[in-house]
Amino acid sequence: MLLNDLQCNILSALNTYTYCAVSHIKKLTGKSDGYIREMLGVLVHRGYIHSFKVYVSGKVRAENLYYLSKQGITLMQEHKNAFTDPIQEHTGNAVVRDYHHRHYYVTCIIAARQYLDRNNIKIEYQYSYYTKSGSNKAKNLTAKTTIPLAGKGYFVPDGVLKTASKLYLIELYNDYGNIRRVITSLHTHAQAISLSTPAVTFGIKDDPIILAVFTHYSTMKSVIKRLSENEDFAAFANLYYFTTLESVIADFGDAFRSIHGNPLTII
Repeated sequence: MLLNDLQCNILSALNTYTYCAVSHIKKLTGKSDGYIREMLGVLVHRGYIHSFKVYVSGKVRAENLYYLSKQGITLMQEHKNAFTDPIQEHTGNAVVRDYHHRHYYVTCIIAARQYLDRNNIKIEYQYSYYTKSGSNKAKNLTAKTTIPLAGKGYFVPDGVLKTASKLYLIELYNDYGNIRRVITSLHTHAQAISLSTPAVTFGIKDDPIILAVFTHYSTMKSVIKRLSENEDFAAFANLYYFTTLESVIADFGDAFRSIHGNPLTII
């Protein structure tokens, strides 16, 4: 069955980002909301994609998130020459309890990839915490971002982005005032770096760069203040960079700063 350009672009977006709302597809394609919804409806009707709804309250509903069906994946595999990125097998539970985090994270990754593409910075791979390998049946289903810690411990950063020059570990924090959880998360990254497990896991020589993106500016400022007062953090401070989601959307390449205000050059 023939697909038009926007329908192919939607399938490509869902293959690359796993989940997309209308606002994400609009950012990627520049098409109108109405046209995007019409084409999404056609793809749902043909069985190539699915969606789920999240109700914030009885009167307020968030955007639908769309994702590829097995039939959609098969279609793309059969016509893979029509798509740029390798076709992924999307494994895992489609209906999620972290809707807002997932929506914000996709927004962040779209901004990152668009910046890298515009500046001809090659992306070797990009994984998200909801992209899996293995299977439930074999009891080896694992997030592709999983990084070992000491013993049998491990942690799962929100994202892993590898360019030809650097490995970036991405965390999206939509916490409002939950400073302790964020500090604990960032401390876990430092533990892993001290063990060199991110470098070993992803086959690099250098330590990764940690990109911390916040949806709340006040939370970011409190975290930076707490870290600047922590003597143990000083040894890792050059690896951590902070920003808000708003700044990422405005200009990913100029968004990140260290706790000392030094800018990060994305390479």
